Amino acid sequence: MSGYTIGEIIVWLLLAALLGGLLGWFLRQLKCQREHGEARQSATAAPAKAEAVTPPPAKAAALSGAGTVESAGFARSAKPLAGGKAPSPEYTIKGNADSMYFHTPDSPSYGRTIAEVWFKTEADARAAGFTAPGTGGGTKKAPAKKAPAKAAAKKAPAKTAAKKAPAKKAPAKKAVAPGRFPGSAKPLSGGRAPSAEYTIKGNEDSMIYHAPDSPSYGRTIAETWFKTEAAAVAAGFRKPRNA
Repeated sequence: MSGYTIGEIIVWLLLAALLGGLLGWFLRQLKCQREHGEARQSATAAPAKAEAVTPPPAKAAALSGAGTVESAGFARSAKPLAGGKAPSPEYTIKGNADSMYFHTPDSPSYGRTIAEVWFKTEADARAAGFTAPGTGGGTKKAPAKKAPAKAAAKKAPAKTAAKKAPAKKAPAKKAVAPGRFPGSAKPLSGGRAPSAEYTIKGNEDSMIYHAPDSPSYGRTIAETWFKTEAAAVAAGFRKPRNA
């Protein structure tokens, strides 16, 4: 039997158990810290990957717009981008829609020309009616003008000329005002006859009538008129004594 007492052995066993517990706790703490660190690293690495995969907005816009070249109205042509830029690198021929000239990269005017239309090749530009500078311009067709409708303009005056002028109505004859005596008529202003059929002048004061062959006919101002001498006699008038 060793020189340790039972009490000392118990103390050593307790110390060993305590030391083993502390060592186990320390190892567990190390393990937890290591696992926690790995989890944090994986969490921070995931967004970085996602950002790397997602393209920048400008690049995404460029990718989405690729292959959507819009025609400029001519065969095998393309509309320029802002500032007259080429819609894609394969379009290298500049075109001017007003002069119908095209400019290749070796043209002296290429740098200062703002493209209104782009072509891939010279052949495409020529097929669309464009020509090289100094060759007299392209073959752009002017829009056909409509002839003015001359026929319609000419017909209008003809119609107005064909219209008949409204027939003038003859002035209505004034009604003869009857005089004081049967078969007589009142004179007009100045003693004039009321109509051409009244030719016999009558003087109401003297009750004498004057026919056109009477010497006093011209200077007599009629106060009443008769158509005939018989009508004047029937009304009580008589001839002048000198007639």
